[in-house]
Amino acid sequence: MKTLLICHEDDELNRVHASDTYFCVNYGVCDTLTIGTLRTHQSLSPLTLTGFIDRSDSPFSPTKGYVGRVDFESASAYTYSDYRYNRAFIDAAVYGHRSGTAHVYSAHVRLGVVKALSSGPDAGVLHPRKRFYAGGANSVRGYAESQLGPRILTIDVDSLIKGAASVGGGRCLPTIDAIKFCDPNTSALPDDHFTPQPLGGTSLIEASLEYRFPLPLPSRRPLRLLTSCTPYRRRRALRRLAGRPGELGQSFDLFESRGHPSLRQTLVQLRSPTFEA
Repeated sequence: MKTLLICHEDDELNRVHASDTYFCVNYGVCDTLTIGTLRTHQSLSPLTLTGFIDRSDSPFSPTKGYVGRVDFESASAYTYSDYRYNRAFIDAAVYGHRSGTAHVYSAHVRLGVVKALSSGPDAGVLHPRKRFYAGGANSVRGYAESQLGPRILTIDVDSLIKGAASVGGGRCLPTIDAIKFCDPNTSALPDDHFTPQPLGGTSLIEASLEYRFPLPLPSRRPLRLLTSCTPYRRRRALRRLAGRPGELGQSFDLFESRGHPSLRQTLVQLRSPTFEA
């Protein structure tokens, strides 16, 4: 049984000097306003209030009780921060079980919202680390890390030049001035030549229901992780994901916990503003 309330301020000064391509591929930041800000020395100094409560019977595989965490962050002129925003995040789970059995059911929800403030030197710019991401081992299994939500697509320049048609009255060539005449929507370019990069979102809704039950197997017999994932937007819509307001998906997981298999279904929605490159 734990209850904690912590208030602290973090101060950091950061700057990243790199090309636009580096930011887009490695940071998932492709809008020119945010890139220009990240290239200069900027302070990130949020004041954070964290509340945590744990009324579960086990820290690793609870069978009853509940766990909750609430984070509030505010970065403004009062905290001497160039990046200014307000951010709230809630993570809560409740557990229950059938009396006299090893059958456990639980519900888990993660909610978050962040808004950049329109004041200061970086008005309206939100640091990538303060955005919300979904997908991966600690979120929705069956998706790659941070790949459930708004994304942009990148492609190797050689693949683009070989397969793209020329548009805009120019010729598609591997030069800075001519690359803009390459059409990435050319049907000759297969989907597997594109790599999706997460942009992050300004709000997050993630919920899951879990049911654990024992299987008639020896306790030491290994159980493999099984995952089935079904995105509601199919692959043929992959190239149109950039700028979408959000994405829904679901996954089913069978995994071992405390010697008992666990079946989990997860539904997620991640929302983000439209970014202009």
